[in-house]
Amino acid sequence: MKWLIVLFLGTAASAFGTLATNGVTVRRAHNSIRLWSESLANQQLTYVAFFCSFLAAFDFTEDYKNLCFLEIFFSLIFFIVGLINIRRHEEFVEADHERCAPKCANRLKGDAVWNILGTNTILGVASLAFTLGLVLSLQLGKR
Repeated sequence: MKWLIVLFLGTAASAFGTLATNGVTVRRAHNSIRLWSESLANQQLTYVAFFCSFLAAFDFTEDYKNLCFLEIFFSLIFFIVGLINIRRHEEFVEADHERCAPKCANRLKGDAVWNILGTNTILGVASLAFTLGLVLSLQLGKR
C-alpha cells in the first residue's frame, strides 16, 4: 500500500505544479474548469514516473513487466491526447458563448463543460483504475 501513497504524492505534486504555473502566468475566462482539465492531463506523467520507479524497485515476472510498460506507453499517449484537448479549450468556450473577458460571469453549458473535462477525466480514471488494479493484485499476491 505504500506504493499507493507514492502515487498519491506524485499526483499531488503534479497538481501543485499545474496550479502554481497557472497562478503565476494565466489570466483567462473559465479558468477553474480549464485548470482541472490541465491537471488531469499532466497527471498522466505521474503514472510514467510511478511505473518506471515500480520497475526499478521490484523484480517482476515478465507479465507484470509488460503490464507496467503498457501503462507507461498508454500514459504517454493519454498525456499527448490530453494536451491536444487542452489546446481546444478556447474553441469549446467560444462554441458555448462568444469570446468573453477574463472575468466572464457566464456559466458554461453542460456540453462545453464535458468537452473541456470529458476526455481528460476518462483518461485519468482509466489510468487510475489500471494502476489500482495492478498494485492491488500485487498486494493480494503477496498473501
